[in-house]
Amino acid sequence: MIIPFSGGGALRRLRDRRSRSGVDGGADCRSRSRRPRQFQVRRVRVLGSVADAEAGRVRLPRLSQPLAAAFGKLRDADLFGADLRIANLTTADLSRADLRGVCLRGAKLNGAKLQGADLRAGALAHFAEDGEAQYTNTIVDLASASVQRANLSEAKLEGAALLKADFSDSIFRNASLRNCDLRETKLVGADLEGADLAHCDASGADLRGAVLTGVNWENTTVTGADLRGAVLDPEAAGQTDFSGANLPLTAEAAGVLLSKILSDHKIWAATGGADGAQARLSQLDFSGENFRDTDLSAARLESCALAGADFRNAGLAMIDLSMTNCSGGIFCNADMRGANLQRSVFIDADLSGARL
Repeated sequence: MIIPFSGGGALRRLRDRRSRSGVDGGADCRSRSRRPRQFQVRRVRVLGSVADAEAGRVRLPRLSQPLAAAFGKLRDADLFGADLRIANLTTADLSRADLRGVCLRGAKLNGAKLQGADLRAGALAHFAEDGEAQYTNTIVDLASASVQRANLSEAKLEGAALLKADFSDSIFRNASLRNCDLRETKLVGADLEGADLAHCDASGADLRGAVLTGVNWENTTVTGADLRGAVLDPEAAGQTDFSGANLPLTAEAAGVLLSKILSDHKIWAATGGADGAQARLSQLDFSGENFRDTDLSAARLESCALAGADFRNAGLAMIDLSMTNCSGGIFCNADMRGANLQRSVFIDADLSGARL
C-alpha cells in the first residue's frame, strides 16, 4: 500500500490509523519495528525529480486502480508514476495531466485528449528494509498501446517508449518526441506538423499519409519507415538520411510507361472493363504531373505523391486516392464523385468547381 503524504488531512488520517493500531502517531513511519503490517512499503512513486526526492521535497501519492473511460475528465490530473497497463482510457480527457513515468503498455487511449500532457520520464523511489530510499528515472511506456484519433498537441513525450503503438490519425502538432523509441510505430494519417523528432529511432515506422511539415528530423533514424503518401518538406532530406526509407518512386524509376497506362485505362473505362486495363499507379510519385482533362475514373492511385499535380476537368469518379499527398494540387471542375479520399491530404489544393 502507498502512504499518502500529500497534505495535512492525509497525515491526520495516518495518525488516526496508527492510533487505532496501537502505534504512536508521532513515530517514524519508516521504522519497521513500529510500522503496522499495512504500511510496509517496498516500492513507491515520487512526485518530482531525483534531485527533489533526495532533498526531501517530494510526496507519495495514493495508489490508483486502473482507470476506465467512465472517469471521463482527468484534466490536470496528477497520475505521476501510475501503473495503467491495459487500462481503458478511451475518449478520456487527460489534457495537461502529469503522466510522467506512467506505464501505459497495452492501454487503450483511442480518441483521448492529451493536449499539453507531460509524458516525460519520472523518478521512482525504492525503499530498502532499513528505510533508505534509492531513486531511479522511469520512462513513459506506451509500447503496443492503442492511441488512435487522440490529440497530443504540444505534449511532452521526450524519451518515451512508443514501440509498436498505434497512433493512427492522431494529432501531434508541436509535440516534443525527442529521443523516443518509434520502432514499428503506426502513425498512418497522423498530423505531426511542427513536431520534434530529433534523435528518434523510427525504423520500420508506418507514416503513410502523415503530415510531416515543419518536423525536426535531426539525427532521426528512418530505415525501413514507410513514408508513401506522406507530406514532407523539401528541406527534410538535409536533416537526416531518408535513403533507407520507403518513399514513392517516380514513374520513370519504376519503369512505368504512363502514356500507355492512361491510354489502356481510357479504353477500359469506355468499355466498362470489357477491354483495355484499369490504371494501377499506386505508391508512385507524380508530383507536378499534368492530368488535365484525363479520364481516371476508378483508377488506383493510393499512397501516391501528387503534390502540385494538375487535374483540371479530369474524370476522377470512383478513383482511389486514399493516403495520397494531394497538397497544392489543382482539381478545378474535376468530377470526384465517389472518390476514396480517406487519409488524403489536400493542403493548399484548389477544389473550386469540383464535384464531390
